[in-house]
Amino acid sequence: MGSVPKGWNDYTNYGEVLVDTFIPLKVPLSRDNIFVPSHARFTPEDVMLQLNVGLIIDLTNTKRYYNPREFTSNGIDHVKVSIPGKMVPKHFLVKRFIRLVKNFRNDSRNERKLIGVHCTHGLNRTGYLICTYMIQELGYDPMEAIQLFNTKRGHEMERNNYLENLQCMLPGRREEPVYISKQYDTVQDRNRWSRQNREEDSAGMQRDRSYRSYDNSASRDHMRPAYGYDNNHHERFNMYTTSDRNQLKWDPTVRRVVSHSTHNFRVPSYRNALTKETGKHSRFE
Repeated sequence: MGSVPKGWNDYTNYGEVLVDTFIPLKVPLSRDNIFVPSHARFTPEDVMLQLNVGLIIDLTNTKRYYNPREFTSNGIDHVKVSIPGKMVPKHFLVKRFIRLVKNFRNDSRNERKLIGVHCTHGLNRTGYLICTYMIQELGYDPMEAIQLFNTKRGHEMERNNYLENLQCMLPGRREEPVYISKQYDTVQDRNRWSRQNREEDSAGMQRDRSYRSYDNSASRDHMRPAYGYDNNHHERFNMYTTSDRNQLKWDPTVRRVVSHSTHNFRVPSYRNALTKETGKHSRFE
């Protein structure tokens, strides 16, 4: 609890109330944090004094910023929904968020209370989940929900992959969003990452491993050993060069090189003579 998130001071502490339910805010930092100047402090105590919240939903993927007991000891519920930054939340996390909100709103004791939602800056992950709720549960148009959130928060959502996923949603439809990889911000970038490019990069990575010299296009239907041997051992064959079943292979159970076509790897060596008569096993059935 002794660090300040990068860019934390560049965002306002919290925005305005959304759909009479949400209040988006940046992560409050513990009062014990000595790295925050006194004029810039925003602690859990400040949240409770300045906002009428009955539930805090924490979306950060860490526990180092504050202790949840600072809320729960004062009668405010706290729920941790860990979501990695820069990645579109998985569908089961979205469903959990929506379920938490609906259960809170259905409780008559929380009629006049708000739900405080925060990630690190209270912007991208927070905006994505609040907008998702507005679109799927309240029937908002995606662009209308995004614009309303940006206006109420006082900052605009920045992640293109979040915005693209929101724009793919249909009002009133609870569908799993189109996920976009963490490494790419747009659908176009994701589509450019074709299978051919992945295979070329994989082959290049294998070539860089000088201690292993095997063809990456070899058969992938059998397990390659996780160890290699230097030139002093079995120099006459290379265990990674081909998928030919007649290739010589090393059997660690008998500690010698054997022929794959005549040796049964699934039983001890001394039982091979017996198994030949009843039928030879393959490595995978």
